[in-house]
Amino acid sequence: MRASPLLLFIVLLSTAGTVRAEDPASTGTDIASASGGPRDITLADHPSQEPITLGGMTKTSEGADLQKKKPRKEEVDTHGKKPYEIIRLANEAYEHDQLEKAEAYYTALLKRGIRNGDLYFNLANTYFRMGDFGHAVLYYEKASRLRPRDPDILHNLEYTKTFLIDTPPRDKPSSLDALLVLHNRTSFNETFRILALLNFCLVLIAVSRRLGLRFTRSVYYGYVRGVLVTLFVLQVFSAGVKVWQRENIHEGVILKDSVEAKSSPTASDVLVEINSGTKVRLLRVRNGFAYIRLPNGIPAYIPETDVAEI
Repeated sequence: MRASPLLLFIVLLSTAGTVRAEDPASTGTDIASASGGPRDITLADHPSQEPITLGGMTKTSEGADLQKKKPRKEEVDTHGKKPYEIIRLANEAYEHDQLEKAEAYYTALLKRGIRNGDLYFNLANTYFRMGDFGHAVLYYEKASRLRPRDPDILHNLEYTKTFLIDTPPRDKPSSLDALLVLHNRTSFNETFRILALLNFCLVLIAVSRRLGLRFTRSVYYGYVRGVLVTLFVLQVFSAGVKVWQRENIHEGVILKDSVEAKSSPTASDVLVEINSGTKVRLLRVRNGFAYIRLPNGIPAYIPETDVAEI
């Protein structure tokens, strides 16, 4: 029985770049085994900067102990410094366990409008080692949206969740996961790049057929055309879903422990206490309060400052 080329393609893609399936709490791995030292940050994602990559950094497993003291804000002078200089200072501070200073430098890059998966990853690692699991989860989530197939980001995110007070719900595997592999494992921008590439390939196929080239009479031409058309339709659907989700679905992470969720901003009764690192749905923010949907589906109000949008 001949296997469908589309099925073979989906199976191969679904097995590529698979994230480790072990429970990090049971395997004894830690945050440093996946992340090591700070990553070099390429600023190509920032439209006003030329691509800059810092070399010379290596991954190590040293210095992974968490700081138990309460994090303090440290002021750093970034006036007149270029982004690549701030990256160097931030990475040096991280490697020398000056975590408050590293956090300040990484945050300074964010304030300049730089959005980058490696920057989010480094900042999340910094918060983890500072013991601030709420901000760590927030920036691992941000990093995973830009790098959805990065095994280090996904591993560190799952490992950090083992330190949370509230146990996050686990997604149950679905039989549709294999069919939705392109949708689940590609970022927003990658989805449209793949869509453009498939569109280009379909145009080439149509032109080749129009010109009557010899290979268009082959049986394999029909297979290729069928696979491309199917993938194109799936990508159109995936792109539409992601556009709708970006516009209508907003998620956030609780930043503090013992946050009181109430039925209204002025209510005296507390529905439930939620803790740092818990992922919630953001419905709206108004008058200093965020109206959220808890993981169990119950809507509630919490102070706006206790949650940050992913």
